Amino acid sequence: MDNANWGRLGPLMRTFGARHNMQFHGGIEPLAQPSAHLHDQLNYALIRGLHQFGGDDFDLWLVSDPSTTRNVFLNVLSRNVLSANERKTEGALLQALQPLECSAPKQDR
Repeated sequence: MDNANWGRLGPLMRTFGARHNMQFHGGIEPLAQPSAHLHDQLNYALIRGLHQFGGDDFDLWLVSDPSTTRNVFLNVLSRNVLSANERKTEGALLQALQPLECSAPKQDR
């Protein structure tokens, strides 16, 4: 996803999170010092089961690679083995991201 689409990503994630009972957290973190080789970093998370101590139950976390303007990674974190419902939620997020010109390679789990 090109960083030009990041402005559209926040509202999309907030809406998706609300529909899937997940809290939205994060933002776009600017560099402390401008650099020709590094870029601001995207750091958005959807969290279900937020616990102040002891971690969360299920997170969908999007982060960017600050050395590029196109690489955004989806990290899926779960307290337990992913349930069928959590896998379905992950897939639904990937589908929702498609209009923002996202593509994700399939990985073995």
